[in-house]
Amino acid sequence: MILKKTLPYCLFIIACGVLLFSSVDAQLIQQEDLSGYYHFKVEHYLDKENALGDYYQIDQYGIKIYACAADKVKNQVEFEVDWKDLEVYQQLFQRTSSGEILNLLRLKKMSPELVSFGGFQKLKSNLHPDSIHPLKGLKIAIDPGHMAGSIKMGRIERKYIDFKQDSSGLNQHVQLVEGNLTFITANLLKQRLEEKGAIVILSRDSQNLSAFGIDYDQWFSKKFKQDLDSAFHRGGISQAEKDFLLNKAGQEDVFSHFFKDEDLKERARKINMFHPDLTLIIHFNVDEQNTGWKKPGTKNFNMAFVPGSFTKRELEKQSDRLEFLRLIITDDLENSICFSETVARRFEKQLNVPLAAEQDAVYLRKSCMLTDAPGVYARNLYLTRMIHGTLVYGETLYQDNVKECLLLSKKETCTDGTETSPRLKQVADAYFEGIMNYVKRIR
Repeated sequence: MILKKTLPYCLFIIACGVLLFSSVDAQLIQQEDLSGYYHFKVEHYLDKENALGDYYQIDQYGIKIYACAADKVKNQVEFEVDWKDLEVYQQLFQRTSSGEILNLLRLKKMSPELVSFGGFQKLKSNLHPDSIHPLKGLKIAIDPGHMAGSIKMGRIERKYIDFKQDSSGLNQHVQLVEGNLTFITANLLKQRLEEKGAIVILSRDSQNLSAFGIDYDQWFSKKFKQDLDSAFHRGGISQAEKDFLLNKAGQEDVFSHFFKDEDLKERARKINMFHPDLTLIIHFNVDEQNTGWKKPGTKNFNMAFVPGSFTKRELEKQSDRLEFLRLIITDDLENSICFSETVARRFEKQLNVPLAAEQDAVYLRKSCMLTDAPGVYARNLYLTRMIHGTLVYGETLYQDNVKECLLLSKKETCTDGTETSPRLKQVADAYFEGIMNYVKRIR
């Protein structure tokens, strides 16, 4: 294998050439090239600042993860994967929750013999197509981003647009709540996928509901203190943070500093328990430089995120170091790039809006790493890090664009009598066609 500039394309070939959603077979890569292959992967997709060397070592024997620089000097290993056991660990990450894996790895250099796979065999896709149902059996998880279903909740969540009539040329009052846009899009997509035979779950079941199945007001009145105590006892928050949230924070601060993360954890838990073949995380974007979103702007782009782009401070938690190891040794990242590339191309074509280049947003330069797929960036968001398997984190359209906000707010009556935005239907169709093209591409 040539481990030079051609390797990004090798990643795609390896990821897309194996059986649908199966792990990268170590035999596809010569034993002497394993360390070079994974070094390249870390350097180009996972290590944003070239500053993670204290946390890992990749050599001719395998991969070691360390809790800190001092532990690496003492060779005090936290997690270790020998090349001869690579496939076992790849399967382990596909079949087992992160919590269970942590418990196994804490048994001091866990050997594959400790892991019972119930007749060890490679995982294959659940896809069993027929002429009418080309996605029959395929398990797909959809996360409709955010949760607000009203302007009131949108203000708490800080995910809304409220443009007054005649502001910057608008001829009508425009209100958009991202949690509504994502939920409507997710349901339109779910319907199309199920018609083709897919098994689909949503991470939240209704507008204005969280992944816990209740709205924010219900959670705040009934579960806030209980969840806060639980987070404190497991070390998730400090005593100072707990005191602030209990005694000084308002509802908006509690949402942004605590509830939002708890909700994301529940979304990731539900999706990982489902063991999907594909996961779609649906969001709509805004121009981050349009301060306060008080008036419409002119920017409009599509983009997609995949796992990766860790900074040094983002490996301080053991759970994050475990996911870092998972992303090194599994093909979750490679498959996600392939999938996201296919979906992003449909965004561009069907929505007639370009894919974002690195210079089009500050966070693309500061927080992301380029992949070889146009419009697709590695970014260490909670869900890209914690959801296992093949995923796309879509950011379509800019809600605050002067033309787009009108298209997104426009409603028409559908054949079933419901009202929805034709623009949201186009977004759902773009995701759907991306899925169909991806499945055709790698079957």
